[in-house]
Amino acid sequence: MKTFIRLLIAIAAVSQCFFLYLFVINNAPGLSSAMLVAAIAVVFGIIFVSASYSILRATTDRDRADEGSTFVVRLLLPLLCGLLLWVFLDSTVTDYYQPLSLYDEAIIALAVSWGSLILALLVTALFASSFSLGLLRSSLALALIAILGWPLAASLAFINQPVFGEALEDVQHLFVGGHGGYDIYRIPALLNLPAGSVLASGRSLKTDRLLAFAEARRDGSLDTGVIDLVLRHSDNAGVSWSEQRVVCRHQKNTDRGKCGNATPLYDTQTGNVLLAYNLSGINSDEHDGVFHSAEIMLSPDAGSSWKDAVQVANDNFVLGPGHGIQKQFAPNKGRLLLPGYVKSSAQVLYSDDNGLSWQRSAAADTGNETELAELPGGAIYMTTRHRAPIGRPPRPNGRLFSISTDGGVNWNKTELDKALATPVCQATVLLYEQKLLLFANPSHPRSRVNLEVKLSKDDGKSWQQRIPVHSGPSGYSQLAQDSDANIFVLFESGIMAYSEKITLARIPPEAINL
Repeated sequence: MKTFIRLLIAIAAVSQCFFLYLFVINNAPGLSSAMLVAAIAVVFGIIFVSASYSILRATTDRDRADEGSTFVVRLLLPLLCGLLLWVFLDSTVTDYYQPLSLYDEAIIALAVSWGSLILALLVTALFASSFSLGLLRSSLALALIAILGWPLAASLAFINQPVFGEALEDVQHLFVGGHGGYDIYRIPALLNLPAGSVLASGRSLKTDRLLAFAEARRDGSLDTGVIDLVLRHSDNAGVSWSEQRVVCRHQKNTDRGKCGNATPLYDTQTGNVLLAYNLSGINSDEHDGVFHSAEIMLSPDAGSSWKDAVQVANDNFVLGPGHGIQKQFAPNKGRLLLPGYVKSSAQVLYSDDNGLSWQRSAAADTGNETELAELPGGAIYMTTRHRAPIGRPPRPNGRLFSISTDGGVNWNKTELDKALATPVCQATVLLYEQKLLLFANPSHPRSRVNLEVKLSKDDGKSWQQRIPVHSGPSGYSQLAQDSDANIFVLFESGIMAYSEKITLARIPPEAINL
């Protein structure tokens, strides 16, 4: 039995060291003090290995613990094992720590380390009367060290100091996890209605109106569970914002599900705001392999009220997320387009009758989460996310894109823009001032960090300017332009995880130097 414990403890120690190594290198791209974090990891690793070695030495002791010590160990060790298991599941499954959970090898290393440790501790507790007091004490110490390692990792938030780009103005955190009755906010969407717009209600906007949407996740970071869509709006160029309110809640009787993937669109011809989204997560939603339905609801008054929703797809068509577009140039001027995907092939829903009916485009040859921008000549630029596990970015690295020259009905073969480094993540595009293509994403080839806005004056063939937005953890993002040529960036951000908050920043037109 002692040999078995020695083997388990050795595996736990080696795996813990490997995990610490992965923890540092996976977090390093988003850390302002990577060397300090590495030093802390080394110190913790030495402490963990030293405590493990104490157990290995104690297994050779021949004396046995007294009955009182045995009782305490049998009481405490199972409790500590349960706590270790709970911390692991909560951190990597329920409310995952993104810089870790993006990478399967880090989770596996931690699972092997803690799994071996838990098994060794349970065996120790079961046969406590056969072991020495030194072995029992060392086992308790190692269990406590393992548990304290996780708060130590979380404390790195006090060390890391990511910065916002120098060009940014009016940086605000619009949706902050833990506020408003929701644990996490994710998946932003952003839409600007220009001043002078005549709404379907008949009112004319005196100022621009910005609409900011987000998924409000009640219980944690997972993409499933109780998730509502919430909205805030601003009528003064993002200086101040309305209170948060729920615009979509998926509920049947007492069952709650998910309303997500907000993809708004403003129809300049009718004055309606269209909000497309997906419903899922309630058992009665699922039939014949279908888990997501797509719906659209209209607002005649710029988001102040919403009409009843209409289902537009029930075959797992996943929208956006982000925003749709209305074509401003021929061909098919005035057409409404909503991006999305089915079965890992990017597609588009389009309407030529102001949203009364919708058609489905041909499928692109790959891709999933998708956004669109119309180029000055009338072609449509599609950027789409790779079909790959989050922690396994494709090689060679780059962003997938495709072009449509017939109004979004058909798509050219998907190409790879190697100039746009990207992890597996959503990205956003926008036509700026009717002439420049903007692109925003976390611009690291592996990690969701270092959000940038890139600008192209040749329809995405090359990128002439890069504007840093956030150096630390950064996830999904959205772009919008107002009537004064300001660029607004709404993006997931944080100190140690990109799901901590959703932040809005403004890039003034003078920051554009093309």
